This record gives sequence, structure tokens and C-alpha cells, in this order.
Amino acid sequence: MIMINDLVSQICQFGGKPYYVGGYVRDLLMGLPTKDIDIVITNITQSDLEKALFPFKPKYCGAVFGVYKIENYDIALPRLEVSRGIGHTDFHISIHKDISLNDDLGRRDFSINAMAMDILTEEIIDPYQGQKDLKNKIIRQLNTKSIEEDYLRGLRAIQFSSRLNFIIEEKTVENILKYRYLLPSISAERVQLELNKLLLSNNLSLGFSYLEKTHLMEDLYPHLHSLYTSNQSYYRKLLDTISHSEKDIELRLSLLFNPLHMTTNHHQHNICSTESLHIIENKLKDFKYSNKIISSVLTLISDPILDGTNFVIKKTLGHYGLTMTKRMLLFYYYTSVLSCYNELNYTLSSLYSELERVINSNEPNTLSDLAVNGSDLICLGLSGKDIGITLNYLLDCVLESPELNTKETLFKLAKTHTRN
Repeated sequence: MIMINDLVSQICQFGGKPYYVGGYVRDLLMGLPTKDIDIVITNITQSDLEKALFPFKPKYCGAVFGVYKIENYDIALPRLEVSRGIGHTDFHISIHKDISLNDDLGRRDFSINAMAMDILTEEIIDPYQGQKDLKNKIIRQLNTKSIEEDYLRGLRAIQFSSRLNFIIEEKTVENILKYRYLLPSISAERVQLELNKLLLSNNLSLGFSYLEKTHLMEDLYPHLHSLYTSNQSYYRKLLDTISHSEKDIELRLSLLFNPLHMTTNHHQHNICSTESLHIIENKLKDFKYSNKIISSVLTLISDPILDGTNFVIKKTLGHYGLTMTKRMLLFYYYTSVLSCYNELNYTLSSLYSELERVINSNEPNTLSDLAVNGSDLICLGLSGKDIGITLNYLLDCVLESPELNTKETLFKLAKTHTRN
């Protein structure tokens, strides 16, 4: 692991002056953990910076932005960005040693992300009143063209509000609404990244209130906009329930797109039509989610657990495995919360306790655990699809009563089943 003192010492030997910048400084001042660390080096040429970083084997991330990656550090020279059109790629980039730190900070999105810290002295450089906005819990665009130049900043403002529990300054909200027509200029992958951060936050209600204010809800989640206009009480309960659920994107997407929200009776259990599944699948594809995530979401919605009994948990565990079973139990619990205003049949802890009991019991829960197999049933005279049907019947019997899992008993059950 690279030690920051070694890195800084090497940079200083070549005359560079290193600063922490951006989100790392924001999180540091807020006392929040952070993974990636951005460093800007002033007073140094690019060739000298490369010489300074050479012992640390940096990965050069492209000539356009001049960023060098070393483990979780992103190191760059100050740069200027001048918009030449619509979107984050339509910028003219200037990188050289004479660009000031303040100029580099001035190209950023919001005041709370436009601060720097001198790594050597720990002095905070704050030309745009970011500390004041942090104290007042405000997200404010750095200039009036920030949102227009890169509309993704509008979505970033909304996910920041939801994650940090900050209010978005009114002029910034107005520009997110004003330039809403630029949403299609952003790639679906970049949109998905910001929406995931919003969906995994602790305060969906705040972020989604800004989606409504800026009319972005109609573009991104039209089914939720319809719910908002038709049943605000249930809409608020939905967002609150998702906010308190586990931070698992597949679970939260499943709760968000649950067809239960599209019915007029929000107390009935999850019933999903082929048409609804098709709509959900297409929407997730539009957002460029991976096939794995789409498959998981569609499975949760189309094949939900309907109760938390020992039998159901064993059958689900045998069919889907442990990870998916846990997710399905969570989905069952939270959809029950949404559809029930009275006492729930199961608590989350009781569902997990039953799952743990099933795992520790080592009781049979898959076809391969049965005391008989397809070859045995062929010897009984079965053939074709009757073999699979009978094996599944025997598995259900054993799931209900594990003591039945002997070859002799299963042969008897198989013979009785085939006669019927």
C-alpha cells in the first residue's frame, strides 16, 4: 500500500505543491468515510510530475484529463474546462502548470465540492464558500452555467441531497428544471450511476421530492409520478420503506418497480402479469443495467416468496441458493410492510432465524439431496417428463417431512404418485 507521506515527499522534491480536492475534502470536513482521494498538484510541469510519480507505477488515465491513478489516489495537474456544446464530453480541456488552484476549483459542480486542503499544512482553501454551504446543508451550483454545461450535475445535486440530507438552493433547482430537455444528452450509464446513489441513500423522500419539482420523475420513473399524483400516502410509505431497507440495489429496484404500485388496491399481494414484467425489463434495459441485475429483479417480482414457513424457505434455498433466498425474504418482508397496515405475520428477525435454522439443520432441499434419482425411477418404469414431475413431487414431500428421505419410502411414494 502506498503511504501518502512518501508520495507527497516525492512530489515536493520536484517542486510540486499537493492539495486534496473535491469530494474528499467535503467528506473529511463532514466526518464521513471516503474511498477515492483526488489530489491536484500545482507548480509542476507534466513531465516532472511523471518523473515524481514513476516509482509508484501510476496508471495514466488518458491525455484529455491528465489523471494518474495510484491505488485509490487520483492525481492530476490543475486544468480548465471550457464548454463547446452540450454534454460532459463537449469541453475544451487545458492542462498546464500556470493554471491556478482556484481556477481548477472553479470548474467544479457545486460549492461543497470546490474546496481544497493543503496536504502539508492542512489549510483549507475555500474560494466559493463551500464551508458555509456545508454548515447550512445547502447544495449550490458554482455558477449559472454549471447545470447547462453538463446536465448530469442536476442528477448529482439530487442524489447528493438525498445522501447528505441537504437542501438544493433554489436557483440550482430552477436550472435543473429549466434545462430538463438536456436529459437525453446524458448516456444511460451515467444516469444509472447517479440514480443508484439516490436509490441507495437513506432519505429517498427528499431526493424524489426534487425529481417531482423538476419534472424529472415523469422522464425517469413515470409509474411513480402516477402514484404520486394518485395516492400520496402510499407513495410516501413506499419511499420510506425503501429508505429503511437493506442497501442492495437489486432489492431496492425490485421494491421500486413492484407492480403492486400500479394497482388501484395497494393492500393486495404482489401479482405480476407478463405485460408488467416486459415493461419493467425494458425500463431496466433503458437504464443499461446488467443482465444479472435485470434477471434478479425480474425473479424477485415474478416469483416472490408468499410466506416465511420452513417449507417455503427450504424450497427457495434449494432452488435459488443462499444469496438470492436472503434477498427474496427481504423482498417478501418489505412488500408485506407495504401491503399490510396491521400486524405482520413475520418479523425480519424471525425470517432470518428460520433461514439460519434451515441452513444449520442440513436437511435436504435439492433434488440431488434425495435418496433416489432419475435412474432409480426408470427402474420403476417411469420415463420422459414423468421422471422430473415425480422427482419434484418427492422433493416437496421431503421438504415437508425430512424423515421420508429414504429409498424405500420414496419408492412407495413414487409408486402411489404414478398410480394417481
